[in-house]
Amino acid sequence: NTGTVVLEDNTPDTTAYRAELIDTYFSVKKVPMAGYGKLLVEAADKYDIDWRLLPALAMRESTGGRFACGGKLSAEWNPWGWNSCKGNGFVSMEESIEMIAKHLSGNHERTARYYKKKQGDLKGLLQVYNPPSVVATYAQEVMGIMSKISKTEDVTVAAATAHALAKETSKTE
Repeated sequence: NTGTVVLEDNTPDTTAYRAELIDTYFSVKKVPMAGYGKLLVEAADKYDIDWRLLPALAMRESTGGRFACGGKLSAEWNPWGWNSCKGNGFVSMEESIEMIAKHLSGNHERTARYYKKKQGDLKGLLQVYNPPSVVATYAQEVMGIMSKISKTEDVTVAAATAHALAKETSKTE
């Protein structure tokens, strides 16, 4: 994996740029998950899942960690609502991101039977994560957030500006 993907608008994109989009989105929303963009993108690339999936789940489940399991993000490191917040705390955000990505990609032995067959079917995967019988519009809500992460003009402009400034700074050093 080279860290380069092509976004929906056919723009070549890098790990750093996608991480900036996520972090900028979280910063604009003023949520505790700002700063975890790089880890989220790296896990998504490692497990071949959409780079916007984990941040969108965190926004839908806990408003980006603001209302995470245990009352605050660092209490259980579970902004995903994983296992309905029933004793599945993680020891760090790194572990949390890694494990959720592994589960959702169908690569965790405990949940592979549910998620493996849904790879390439985002709506189906989200309906496994939170069935329509629980929240009828859950999949559509998460997909809407995913779209906002990569297409919100303010977020994209802010991230592009930050990316350009970082490139310029690295050239002059």
